Order: sequence, then C-alpha cells, then structure tokens
Amino acid sequence: MNYRGLFVAILFICSGALFAQESPSERCGRLNYSSDSRPVQYCIFQDRRSTNKDVIWLFQAFIGGEREWTLKKRWKLLRLTLNKANYQMPTVITVSWGQFFLMVPENSASKSGLYDLFVNDAMPALESMVPGFSGKRIGIGASMGGFNLAQVAFRNPSLFQKLVFVSPLVESIAPWRGNITKYTNENKASYLKTSLLQSELKYYYKTDEDFFEDVLLNIIPQNNNVAVPVYLSTTAEDDYGFRPSHKKFNDKLLDAGFNVEFHDLKTASEMSISGKVNKYPAEHAMIDEVSLSQFLMN
Repeated sequence: MNYRGLFVAILFICSGALFAQESPSERCGRLNYSSDSRPVQYCIFQDRRSTNKDVIWLFQAFIGGEREWTLKKRWKLLRLTLNKANYQMPTVITVSWGQFFLMVPENSASKSGLYDLFVNDAMPALESMVPGFSGKRIGIGASMGGFNLAQVAFRNPSLFQKLVFVSPLVESIAPWRGNITKYTNENKASYLKTSLLQSELKYYYKTDEDFFEDVLLNIIPQNNNVAVPVYLSTTAEDDYGFRPSHKKFNDKLLDAGFNVEFHDLKTASEMSISGKVNKYPAEHAMIDEVSLSQFLMN
C-alpha cells in the first residue's frame, strides 16, 4: 500500500473540510468601461447563512488579486477566527487591476486615474449587485491596499464606518529622486523590493511632488467630525521599510480626530495548509487575528 499517498490524500481531505466550513460563495467577473481601456476584475464573497447586509471592501496587497479573500493565509485565518465567534459575515467585495496598482486621482502619469474610475463607476456598480445592501461599509487594506483604501476613504470621509490598515504603504521612497541605498539603510528595507516599488511608482507619478501630495500623511482629513474607528497594525519586521511611518500615521490620525486602535506586533499568527496556527516573528502584513476580529465584531 502507498502509505505516503494515503497520508497526503487524508491531509488534503481534512484541510479541505476545514476550509470548506468557512469558505464563502464567490461570484467573480470583469467590468469594462467605454471611458477607460482598463477593465477591473472583481469578486463578491457571500456567506449564504449570514443576515448581515453590510459590505467589507478588501483592498488587495501587492501580488494579490481579486480572490485574495479566500486565497491569502492572513484572511483565511481571520475568517476562521470570526466563524468560531459565530460572527455574521458581511459581504466582501474585492477589485483588482493587476498585481500592482494605485488608486490615485488622475494626473499626467500614464496609469493614474484609477481612483476616479473606482469611486465613480466600479464601486456603485458592484454594490448594486449586493441584495439589500445596508449602506454601511468597512474598509480593509494591507500594504499597497492600505494606501488605496486611504485614497478612497480620506477623500470621502463619510463613506466608511470602519477602517483597517495592515502594514500600509504610508510614505515610501520617492519615485524619481529617491536614493534606494539611503532609504533601505534608514528603514531596514529590502533593496530589491524598494527598487521594484520605485519603478512601479513612476507609472503613477511624473514628479516626486505629485507623489508627495498623495502620501497618506498629507491626505488625512482634518477636523474630522465623523470619528471613524481605525485599526492600524505594524510589524516588528517590515522588509518594505514602511514600519517607521506607521507611528507617524497613528499620531496624525489621532490629531485629526480618528478613534485609532494601534497594534505594534512583535509576533503574529500564520496558518499552515493543514489548518494549524503558529506564532512567528511578525513580518510585513501579517495580522493578529484576535484583536482584528474583536475590532470588526465590536
């Protein structure tokens, strides 16, 4: 008997059963616009047993995609934790224009303008596909997704009722005059990842000045009367070099009147394919599933 093959089969069945219990149904597709040649890929995830009519907008991290909610280990872990607490899951909507994209207002750069396309076209079109949508939204963004969430939320302060930023891109190396060696040394960042980020930013900004106008520290709405609850987490190890800016982001949010719950993670959880959860030194965009679940449920 092939015991190795039998073991693998049992492991696959058991892990599949584990995730099947908490995997939502998904409806995915593509939206095309006559005014823009860039179609958007989307997925809408729904738990048919849930009576929650709110919506979570999940903004993907770099090298993510429209199926990030069910494919990324961090979100599988969060879903499992919420399911164990019998939380009625909102509908989750994701959008994607590829592995890297920034939702910035239109400027002179070739790939800018996704902010306008999302807010004016994609967002209302996709929310119209959610039966009985309550009008209440939670925004979640990790890394690049945190940057994109902020572009939408801070320019429309009453749009979201809760905001979650996981290791967000707050400020980074400037696209044109930024010195990669200096940035990586000062922020303990990976040279390769910093170089890739800088090259991608050039498609969205023709000048460093345009970029600085959109960094999160500069677009936080002041005198915020909405007092939107914000969950912000940073990790002890962040090879993108974003960690130093997270404390500044927290302070500026507090000064602007946001109700911030700040988590500086030294360790974080990760789920194996078998469903076992272990703690590891916290790296970029890893989460603390317990505190994040409590924030969402409260």
